[in-house]
Amino acid sequence: YILDRCKENGIPTISVPGITSFLAASSLAQLHLVKLEERLLIHPGLVSGEMILDNCKAGTSQVIMKLSQSAQEVKKCLEKYPELHVHYFEHVGTERAFHTTDKVEIIKRQFPYFSLMIVLVDD
Repeated sequence: YILDRCKENGIPTISVPGITSFLAASSLAQLHLVKLEERLLIHPGLVSGEMILDNCKAGTSQVIMKLSQSAQEVKKCLEKYPELHVHYFEHVGTERAFHTTDKVEIIKRQFPYFSLMIVLVDD
């Protein structure tokens, strides 16, 4: 939406391709997001525990962006389904980068704006 507002106000912009945060996160943790014909779903924000579980059952790995928008739902899901294979990240690409797979630690954290989670269906 920021790009749209810049254009509306006559502010010149350029688009520079870069590495998305979830790709940088998977690289940081040395993860394969998908292999061969596996699927990956990217949630741009709001997500429910039911959505996460349904996609796992369907064999689809997931990236949850803007994790702070769904913090309570995600935490409830992790408590209810501790078998989920998740990687939690904060501030990827900065000196403050943080990564954990410890669900107890994830549940205790307050998710900052720059956080995301990768939910894998296959190890």
